[in-house]
Amino acid sequence: MKTNRLFIVMATIAAATASCNEIEPEVAAPVIELASEKVQLTSEGETVQVAYNIANPAEGVNITVTEDADWLEVNAAKPRILEFSATVNDTDAVRQAEVTISYEGAENKVITVSQDAWVAPLAITVHETDATTATFSVAVADADLTWIAQCVGKEWWDSYESEAKVFEEDMSYFQWMASDYGMSLQEYLSTVLLKGSLENLKFKGLDPLSDYVIYVYGMTTEGEPTTSIYSAEISTTEPYDGPITFDIQV
Repeated sequence: MKTNRLFIVMATIAAATASCNEIEPEVAAPVIELASEKVQLTSEGETVQVAYNIANPAEGVNITVTEDADWLEVNAAKPRILEFSATVNDTDAVRQAEVTISYEGAENKVITVSQDAWVAPLAITVHETDATTATFSVAVADADLTWIAQCVGKEWWDSYESEAKVFEEDMSYFQWMASDYGMSLQEYLSTVLLKGSLENLKFKGLDPLSDYVIYVYGMTTEGEPTTSIYSAEISTTEPYDGPITFDIQV
């Protein structure tokens, strides 16, 4: 009987010990899942969304976002959505930043953000000026862009404090010219607007030893400006007063 009681006690102890040593199931660590690890933004300053998910999430834990650029803002307020917003990049260099996504217990993830460099829709290059002529070229970023080119005295140019005033004065001039030719504004503009990149353009009949401004901007045939104004200052030279030689052959 003593032996049986001892066996029962030992068995009870063994069962209790086995119960205390049971291995609890392992809890999987959280994992940050991103729809994309790269974001490309235009130079104009847009907002782009990237979806994310947390596998094996922990209750009451949220993601944290850290960006290393003052031109970039990342908003994580929306569930499972990251919003990337950038200011306008008005430089000629591509901007890049890294955004670190963190979640307690998970390995950090990094999103690389790139923003395009600014490319002006129109650019003027003045090649040559003489006493009465200016030769220049215009390059466009969009081959389908229609645009207007004007040349005015610098004194006139300096008298207008805003682009809006220049547009207003130009539109008055275009409407007057259209009326003078007996045309609608749209018909007239369709005859004077230029399109695409053009080289070796000339403004003739300028005054010697005078300052001018050549300016261009995008415009539709309805008279709506589509870009800012881009300009270049020029100065004409004094008239040629050297010897003139005629070679006449009979």
